[in-house]
Amino acid sequence: MEDVISTPIGHSFCGAAAYLGIRRKERWDWTLFFWVLFISNLPDIDYVPGFIAGKPNLFHHGPTHSVLFVILIGLVVGFAFSWREGGGFRKFGFLFISVGLLHLLLDYFTVDRSFPYGEQLFWPFSGAYFLSPVTVFRDVAKGSTNSDFFRTAFNPHNLITGFTELAVFVPMTLATLWISLRKSKKYDAKFENE
Repeated sequence: MEDVISTPIGHSFCGAAAYLGIRRKERWDWTLFFWVLFISNLPDIDYVPGFIAGKPNLFHHGPTHSVLFVILIGLVVGFAFSWREGGGFRKFGFLFISVGLLHLLLDYFTVDRSFPYGEQLFWPFSGAYFLSPVTVFRDVAKGSTNSDFFRTAFNPHNLITGFTELAVFVPMTLATLWISLRKSKKYDAKFENE
């Protein structure tokens, strides 16, 4: 069994917190929220060619876990949302780049027990893998072949990892929601007094 990095739980909650951080008086935008969650997890799309090859972890933490990939995707999706909304490219671009970078940051500080250790943060300029010498998050154990990848994903070790991520990221997301609501109330009060 190979160990690989972070679960979609942490990545999704970080994305949700980022969405709540930019949300002000605006209505809840389910399309934007979905895309934030999607981009929060998008670097892990490198599992797909691994599944095709029969070894899900084969390409994991390669080019899709690079700063360049995250910036390019963030700019493209940010442009699409600014076109949809008739403006706000900086806001949307910043949001999507931020949630992609948060994915890389979480993986950087997570235990990685499979070679090559870390992620290719500076691809294509460097093929080196980077991993923090100080880890904050637990590893996730997954099988190294298609047949045992999902079968082994739900084991006691991974359940503890998932609950640990929930214990960290749910309060963080709720705190962001609370701050966002307080800012929204101050925004409302400011305009009611004018």
